[in-house]
Amino acid sequence: MSGRKSFYEVLGVKETATHAEIKKAYKSLSRQLQKDKSPTGKDRYKDAQHAFEVLSNPKKREWYDEFGQEEEQEEQEEDAANGGEAEDSDQDNDIFNMLGNMSMFSRFASQGSRMSKCDPIMTRVEVTLEDLYNGNTTKTAHVSREVVCGDCDGEGAKSGSKISKCDTCHGSGMKFEHHQMGLFINRVATNCSTCHGRGKVFSDEDKCEKCTGSRTLSEETDLDVNIEPGMHNMQKIEFSGVGNHLPGHIAGDVVVVLDYTEHEEFQRSHDNLVLNKTISLVEALCGYKVLVKHLDGRQLYIHNSPGEVIKSGSLLVVKNEGMPKFGRPTEKGDLLMKFSIKYPENSSLSTDSIAALKNILPTAPHFVMPLGENVEEVNMYDMEEMNFGNPFQGAAGPDEDDEDGFGGAPGGIQCHTQ
Repeated sequence: MSGRKSFYEVLGVKETATHAEIKKAYKSLSRQLQKDKSPTGKDRYKDAQHAFEVLSNPKKREWYDEFGQEEEQEEQEEDAANGGEAEDSDQDNDIFNMLGNMSMFSRFASQGSRMSKCDPIMTRVEVTLEDLYNGNTTKTAHVSREVVCGDCDGEGAKSGSKISKCDTCHGSGMKFEHHQMGLFINRVATNCSTCHGRGKVFSDEDKCEKCTGSRTLSEETDLDVNIEPGMHNMQKIEFSGVGNHLPGHIAGDVVVVLDYTEHEEFQRSHDNLVLNKTISLVEALCGYKVLVKHLDGRQLYIHNSPGEVIKSGSLLVVKNEGMPKFGRPTEKGDLLMKFSIKYPENSSLSTDSIAALKNILPTAPHFVMPLGENVEEVNMYDMEEMNFGNPFQGAAGPDEDDEDGFGGAPGGIQCHTQ
């Protein structure tokens, strides 16, 4: 390109220009240059066509924004600057041609050496189980980000300052090294140490007063996060293009992660809700009735039919009273009720009550006490009350080779010597 202007300068647009702005600028400039029949006008028209061809293509523009100029121009300038390395460059070019101009490893290494899009910002938002059940609520996510300075448009220098192209990297902001790996040539790009990847240099006196030459500013912003029914714990919600925005890069995203706080009564299991209930022996045998306040404020009257016995550890299901399914809020999982039985305390039943229970409850198996010298009466004790400890672990710990874990050491159940 004549004058070595950047493609953005040729079309008269900023580096942050949209596709529509680039297209509009090209059409306006081409109409003007088509009227200019001089050699200079023809060259400028060709430059405008070339600039538009690159900047209107997202992939070509991304490459151009990363490396500041086209690959062919960079290699030519490197060869001219290195002089004595021309022979090595010819060997590299021969291998490039033999393998299709550049091996896939070389191309991947060049493109991966520098991010074209800023890394996403991760942030958390606390939600309750009620929020995930009902949805239709908005949470606020606080985000700290780096954005292009508006005063200098990301240049780092004051308006009207003398900004020169970096002589070391020729304005690309990158330096390239070729490493031969067998039959392949690995082309690695690194930031230019002179301009720190900017491609341009200027004096300290010309630094932008607002960003002090850093080209970016730190700012705080709030995002409204819409919670929909059925969303899950740790679910990610992406906000495109509102994260960090560094010069020469595409603005990154913000990823909001939903952080669920435990509920006092309900537990979530996929699209189901689990409710643990402890009931009395009377309720387990004679019938159970309860009002459960659901996550949307409704009172659910739950009961079993007369004669239905609830066993300890039973898991009963209330259909369609679980969590709404994400994306299909009219469809719901189930409410699972897990029961444990609270039995009467020791010695709390009188002799008359025990006799009455024996008459009401199913008959116990008949027991006949055998006679003989080999029969010995022993007592049972409550392990927790007697503080026996863990009977399945010896004093030496669980790593000992005490088969099946039944140890006779202190702290476990002792064997009595007869």
